[in-house]
Order: sequence, then C-alpha cells, then structure tokens
Amino acid sequence: EGSMTNPNQAPYVYVTGGNLMALSAYVATGGPDAVGAPVTVTQAIANGVVSLQNNQGMINPNNNGGWNYGAPQASGDLSTTQFAVAGLSAAANIIDGADANLPNVVNFLRADQNANGGLSYHPGNAPSSSMTSSGLWCYRLAQVPAGAPESQSALNWMLQNWTFDSMIGGFSPTSTYYYLWAAEKALSVTE
Repeated sequence: EGSMTNPNQAPYVYVTGGNLMALSAYVATGGPDAVGAPVTVTQAIANGVVSLQNNQGMINPNNNGGWNYGAPQASGDLSTTQFAVAGLSAAANIIDGADANLPNVVNFLRADQNANGGLSYHPGNAPSSSMTSSGLWCYRLAQVPAGAPESQSALNWMLQNWTFDSMIGGFSPTSTYYYLWAAEKALSVTE
C-alpha cells in the first residue's frame, strides 16, 4: 500500500487503517523496526498516519470528519471510516498525535446517525447492524463517553435489533461476520 511509504499518496483506507492496527501491535510487542522494507516499521506507521489525517473529509453536511476509500468525497463512508479511526487510535500508542483528528469524526457520525439511533453506510441510508456497531466503536475511540446520548442511542438500537445469526441491513449473508466483529469491538470499548 503506497501510503505506507509515501505519506502524500491518498490511502486505500481499509488497507492503511488495517496496516496501522497491525504494525502498531507489532511494534508495541517488541517487533524489530528494520525489516528489509523500503522504510522502517515506525516510518511506515508515521506515513500512514499522515496520509489518513490528510484525507479526512471536511465537506458539510455529510462528510465532515469521515473517510472514503481514498480521497474525500461529499458523502463519508462509515465502513472505511471505522478502519481509519481504529488505525489512528492504534498508531497513537506509537506516534504522538496520531489520534489528533479523531474528535473530528464525531461530526460525521452525528450526520450519519438516524433518529432511531442506528447508523448507516452513508448518511441518509437506512441503518444496519454492522454500521451501527461500527459507529459506536468510532464514537468510543473518539472519546465520546458511553453515557453520551450518541452512544446510548446506538446501544439502544443495537439492543432493539440484536440478532446473533444474521444482521439487519441489505448486505450479503457473510456480512454477519463483519457485524459480529464490529459489535464485539463496540461493546468491548463500551463496558
């Protein structure tokens, strides 16, 4: 992924966020910095952080703080946003200030949250199990308290719509695993 070696390149957000999560855990557990790659592991983390920070949406009303697959678009994408948020949050354990942009994601999440508390893939879409779980995870990583109205609304939606073997929202049946993964993350950081 080019943004890990060149911070000026637009990231493929799923990959860059996932790389930041993995590489941050690798460094935090004592992995060596020089691995024979074009840049050191910590430089790759720093590059990925800059690339994600530079590509956070600042477009009102539907992408003020979210991310898309690459460069920002008029409507943010919660699925990619959660990978950017998780990657930046993990990288903050290695790079000071990596999570400095996370408070901005709250504006996007609020625009994406439906009146019933559910969150959706893009603002204005119907809520889904996976995206509501992802949204709660992002709220919590952005330091929105579990007792805040936004978090409580998402939790209430999850409670009212909880299933353990399927999900609400027009995704494929295998997306149930995505939903359960996101729900575990959301609930773990909301205890």
